Amino acid sequence: MTLDEAAQRSGQTVQSLDRLSRDPHFPAPESDEGTVFYRWCQVLAFLRGIGEPVPDVPQDMAIAERALRLVDALDGVHVSPGTLRALGLPVD
Repeated sequence: MTLDEAAQRSGQTVQSLDRLSRDPHFPAPESDEGTVFYRWCQVLAFLRGIGEPVPDVPQDMAIAERALRLVDALDGVHVSPGTLRALGLPVD
């Protein structure tokens, strides 16, 4: 997610998160070119770690985050077609 999206989800301002992103303990971005993306779970842990109150993540968002992590983990890995079908993923 972008800092704009993280700000919406956390209740922070974009300017505040931009400032915090310069902290050496702030999570590293997932991409270093083009649009900068962060993992919400890491941003959330950072914010809570510095004492910022952050609302709980809605269940659908938590599931989506896990699904994206699964897709990342499967990238370039041979997975049997049966396993892909069982996970509801496309079989190429």
